[in-house]
This record gives sequence, C-alpha cells and structure tokens, in this order.
Amino acid sequence: MNELFLTMLSLSLIALISVGCSTKEPNSTNSAETAASPVHQQSEHQPEAESEESQYTLDATAYKENDRYFLNIETNLNISKENYGIKAVEGEGHIHLYINGSLIGPIQETSAYPLPMMKKGTNEIKLVLATNKHAESYKVSKELSIEVEE
Repeated sequence: MNELFLTMLSLSLIALISVGCSTKEPNSTNSAETAASPVHQQSEHQPEAESEESQYTLDATAYKENDRYFLNIETNLNISKENYGIKAVEGEGHIHLYINGSLIGPIQETSAYPLPMMKKGTNEIKLVLATNKHAESYKVSKELSIEVEE
C-alpha cells in the first residue's frame, strides 16, 4: 500500500511539474490577452513613428568666411541646451555633426556654426536631429559636401 501511494504521489508530482513547465511565461501573452491589450495592439496594428514622415525639418548650407567654414542651420526642432543629455522632451533636442563619417559633436544652437578644421579636398558633412538623450530617432538628416581648397 505504501509503495502504491508513493508511486501515485510521484506520478502526481511529475504531472504537476509537466503542466507547470508548459504554461506560459509571466511576461508572455496568449491570444485572448493580445486582443485585449491596447499596448500590444498599438505596437502590432498601428504604424510606428519610424515609418511615418517626420514632423521635424532640417536644412543647412555651408559658406566660407575669412578662411573658415560655417554652417547655417534651420530646423523646427526646439534646440535645447538646458535639457541636453538630461531629460527626454518630445520635440526638443540637438543636432549631431558628422564630418567624413566621424561624430564630431553636438550642435546646440542654430546660429552660424563654425566647422572645425577639415582635410583638404572633399569633406562630407552630415547633420542628424537627435533627442536630448542622443537618440537619432527623429529620423531627419541633412548631408552636404564641402570642397576645401589646397
């Protein structure tokens, strides 16, 4: 009788463990939860912001003055020094400056921006709108070439 009881108890535990292992993870969703979950519906059924055209614009022109090169920058993004790197605020940020593929630094104002020394010949300039936390998630950029005389 004890042997039968232990066998039944062992089988019951194995069954419970098997059922427990086959249930969903705490963070997974089943189809009933998926249909009722607004967060899941938003990420699955609504287009992501990345696929939409950005509401922000960026334009720039380069010019030379007294042997130095400058950028004139126009954007409707609110360029913020006070929240730079600190607080993410929608519609606010700075501009990442790349020269010849290397990140040179942030631009935190739209007034005439002096470019650092560039190599002789063609220099590729890329400007990218970035959030205060440095993400380039606005998906807006401007590229231009500057020919530096020898």
